[in-house]
Amino acid sequence: MRRMFLSLAAMALGVLAMPQPSTAAEIRYDGCDIVHSTILTPLADAFKAKTGHQLTMHFGGDGAGIKALTNRSADIGGLCRHLLETPEEKDLVMVPVAWDAVVVVVHPSNPVANLTRDQLTKIFSGKTKKWSDVGAPASLGDIHVYVRQGKKSGVGLMAREIVFRNLDMDFPQDHVKDSSTPLELAIEKDPAGIGFTGITSAVIRKLKMVKFEGVMPSDASMKDGSYEVIRPLYLTFARASAGRGVVGEFVRFALSKEGQGIIGKAGILPITDSSEVLWARYYHVLEESKQDIAALKQARKSAESMSD
Repeated sequence: MRRMFLSLAAMALGVLAMPQPSTAAEIRYDGCDIVHSTILTPLADAFKAKTGHQLTMHFGGDGAGIKALTNRSADIGGLCRHLLETPEEKDLVMVPVAWDAVVVVVHPSNPVANLTRDQLTKIFSGKTKKWSDVGAPASLGDIHVYVRQGKKSGVGLMAREIVFRNLDMDFPQDHVKDSSTPLELAIEKDPAGIGFTGITSAVIRKLKMVKFEGVMPSDASMKDGSYEVIRPLYLTFARASAGRGVVGEFVRFALSKEGQGIIGKAGILPITDSSEVLWARYYHVLEESKQDIAALKQARKSAESMSD
């Protein structure tokens, strides 16, 4: 991961220094639907009003966005996780624009209020199968575990890294969804359902967030470091196409005072509102799961250099 970001700050500044298009342009987006539904939509509307540039958006998840960037069917992507050192991702650049918490969600009628790491590990490994085993009434029956497809989705990867600390952990495959939106909608209708998603999208659904290790996810608990299952949300683009001025213009807008204000008004924690405690907590939990944080520190510096 380190080598993907050694020149990120210089590249980002180079992108922004290039002449911007004088006529309206189209920017094609693909990627994380959490980024799309919570960040991109209000940013795109404001960016179009300001510049005339139009974002056309497809949201098939992190994997679809990465594929679209590599085959050049998208100009910019959204990621709910950091990049990996894989052939598909080694030539991409990521810039953090907001914070998100990965949260456990259940149906609003579910009485369970808190789950520990050990309880979640047993649920998501298939060892605990009944809601009564974690304090719910026996009438709730079997636990229906909703998961994302594969092991590299934003939510799935971050849960494996931070909650389970096992990137190879296999989840039950009875209720598999291809992105976060259908997962959330399914749990809204299933009193026995449980899954992981981002707090930024959970708050706009009819879902109940469950405490993790006694801590309720919120902006306050993220900032003070007490809630540990956190991640940045990223905009990403292909290294080879980073010189396209309109892409750099949009990234700069997202990190500007105006753009970060739009993110904040949407109920999302802007990246520029980060506390050192929050960053320290994020680095710590990644180090515990044996992740290289040097690249993430470089990405943070790049975002700071591109913001107002």
